Parts: sequence; C-alpha cells; structure tokens
Amino acid sequence: MDKLNIARLINVDFYIGLEDIGRNRTFFWTDDMSVLDESLKLQIFNEGQPNNNLGNEYCVQYSVTFAKVHDVPCNWNSNVVCENSCFLF
Repeated sequence: MDKLNIARLINVDFYIGLEDIGRNRTFFWTDDMSVLDESLKLQIFNEGQPNNNLGNEYCVQYSVTFAKVHDVPCNWNSNVVCENSCFLF
C-alpha cells in the first residue's frame, strides 16, 4: 500500500508493473513475477475492476480520477513509473 500512497502524489495516469500474463485474470508483478495477492487486489483495484471490459485488458494502470488501479489494454499510450533502488552511503 505504500506504493499506492506514493502513486497518489503523481498527477497523471500511468502503467504500473502488473500484468495478466496468462490471460486468466491472475496478475503478476513484472519485477519478480510474483502473483498479486487476492487481498491486496481488493485494496488497490477500483470497484468493479479488473473487468477486462474491452476483452484485451491485460495490463494495469493507476487512475488519478479514482486514486486506484484498473485493467487496460497493454497497447494504450500511457505514462510509466519505474521503481529504482536507492543506496545511502
């Protein structure tokens, strides 16, 4: 949930690293291929999502309007946000 709180500081919609790779509504984090936990899924997705409304919604986008995520086609033009490790010396 910390990442979702950070996302709320960004004022544009953007893809997050979460995809339905197998096209079976099981979402994987692209950085480590771990499966999205069902309880977290309920917390981060907007109500009624994911719904595969267009029949090809296999990627996940953060929505500024709803301050939650929803499934979208992977070929939509959208911003992306990347995570980077930070090292303190």
